[in-house]
Amino acid sequence: MYLSQQRYEEAMPLAAQALELAPWSIAILDTYAMAAAGLGRCEEALVTEQRALGMLQEHPNAALEKELRERLAVFASTPCVPSLTP
Repeated sequence: MYLSQQRYEEAMPLAAQALELAPWSIAILDTYAMAAAGLGRCEEALVTEQRALGMLQEHPNAALEKELRERLAVFASTPCVPSLTP
């Protein structure tokens, strides 16, 4: 919810806590990456989104892979503002 409202500072601690509890979750990794990007922490966003993409090898999902690759491209740009898709 915070991400969709661009409230990245509020989203980050929640995403970090969720990541500690479930570091294998692709959705949580993606959320954390988006919060990091929203805070201008581009390198952290890139690394985290790449980690999420890597986890798709264990759980293939073509649609999700496409979405993550698109976000990764945005995170690699300057500035690395996340693009939210419903």
